[in-house]
Amino acid sequence: MRRGLSRLTQPTLVLVSGEDEVFLPEAYAPLYAKYCKAEVEVLPGHDHDEIVSSDKALEAVRAWWWRLPF
Repeated sequence: MRRGLSRLTQPTLVLVSGEDEVFLPEAYAPLYAKYCKAEVEVLPGHDHDEIVSSDKALEAVRAWWWRLPF
């Protein structure tokens, strides 16, 4: 995993479900910060599957996109 994450050199957004039943949401930011500069955003109140169809997730992606330095 470490080797893969360190290869992320392009702007990257990682969306995490705040109420995920499968993964630990609080583990993402420290992990990514250790190996790359990916931006991690936790969406409170979202479960593991809900994040893929959430308007809040789409808004987060849209906001991140407009912050990119083109």
